[in-house]
Amino acid sequence: MAFTTPQAVINRARRLWYVSAAQYPDATALEDFNIIYKQVCNLIITEVNEDYFSDFVTVDFEVARNEYQLYDDNIDINKVQKVEIKYANTDNFKEVEIRDKDSLPKSLEEFNAEWTAPFYFLFDNSIFVYPYPTAAQTSAEIRLNVSLTPTDLAITDTTLDMLEDAHVSILADGMLPPVYQARGLLNEKNDSQASFNAKLSDLIFALTDRVSTPREIETPDLSYFD
Repeated sequence: MAFTTPQAVINRARRLWYVSAAQYPDATALEDFNIIYKQVCNLIITEVNEDYFSDFVTVDFEVARNEYQLYDDNIDINKVQKVEIKYANTDNFKEVEIRDKDSLPKSLEEFNAEWTAPFYFLFDNSIFVYPYPTAAQTSAEIRLNVSLTPTDLAITDTTLDMLEDAHVSILADGMLPPVYQARGLLNEKNDSQASFNAKLSDLIFALTDRVSTPREIETPDLSYFD
């Protein structure tokens, strides 16, 4: 079964642990879900590959606009690997050189006023691309090859593509400790935490099966639930 939304994972957790929506409301369940979701993703980034969640992000390259934020409500870019631009829809994307903002030979406004080889720099959680398109270049685009970090999901978000389908079901297991915690069942909470940690370790080792020597991983900090 493919779990395509947080709601589907929450429903599975309720079914497995015999709790109702009244006992475990959506708002509480979604808060727990997002904590577990981000911990699992961040552990993969730390233990498997910092670029594990790489993707292409394409945005319109607008006239008189050089700055584009690297995060919003739906995406958070951890690292920019490559920047490509095209100034017309008939062009192919071409890679852009990164430059040191503090070593540029003239003011930034001058790079927009006269044609120069395109370049970019990163500053204050934004990417700056020069020169911006002319008024006639209405189909310009920027394409970023980036590494992503997980952001909070809404309960009806239609994809969990930060994780593979085969691994999403582990999120429901991670939601059991806070369920037991809320019910005052501390022994059951500790047992379920140990079970989740073991499954999480199996997941990490499955993703690093090309590594010949085993590694000890650090369990995520779940003190939020204490």
